[in-house]
Amino acid sequence: MTTLLLTGYSDTFSPLGDVTSERMREYAKKNGYEFHCFRTNGSGIEATWDKVASTIYFLAAFDRVLWIDADQLITNPDITHDYSSGFHASLDWGKDALTRYDFSAGAYLATKECLPLFEELWTMRDECIGRGEWEQTPMRELFKKQPEMLRVHPRRTFNAVSGEVHPDVVDPWQPGDWAVHLTMVPLEQRLELLKTYA
Repeated sequence: MTTLLLTGYSDTFSPLGDVTSERMREYAKKNGYEFHCFRTNGSGIEATWDKVASTIYFLAAFDRVLWIDADQLITNPDITHDYSSGFHASLDWGKDALTRYDFSAGAYLATKECLPLFEELWTMRDECIGRGEWEQTPMRELFKKQPEMLRVHPRRTFNAVSGEVHPDVVDPWQPGDWAVHLTMVPLEQRLELLKTYA
């Protein structure tokens, strides 16, 4: 089964992404995955939609795409996600995420069978961008129509958010977790947190 580890970030995020993507590259090599990091230069398209386009492109060539946001740092390279079918993500980090559809798209594993769903999601982009909406909300709605493909894991499986970023983080990152998600705070604070977790 072929797997691509995929990430991407803008020039603005390069002080963070240059570090986290190197850790991802090492992880991919260790596990026999291909690795690709796309770069954006302020094209005006929200980076989350670049993620959707890249997932579509690479699912045509790989059996699985493991996406990781550039603000996630792999902290335990011994953990692998060996799921062979469906879409795998974690419950979102906050107290308001209570249903299986409240997953985070900060890291996910998508198999080839998810390609039609991502293609449908891409057709919704202009309308969503016009409303200022990221990809995650319509993605959740699409999975409600195809729940058999969705597997939502506990928060720390794919989305272990640092407890230092927000007081409402439920079940924050713990030593031994696969990765820490440095989200919800300005870039300067993420860089300081990166020093702690690296």
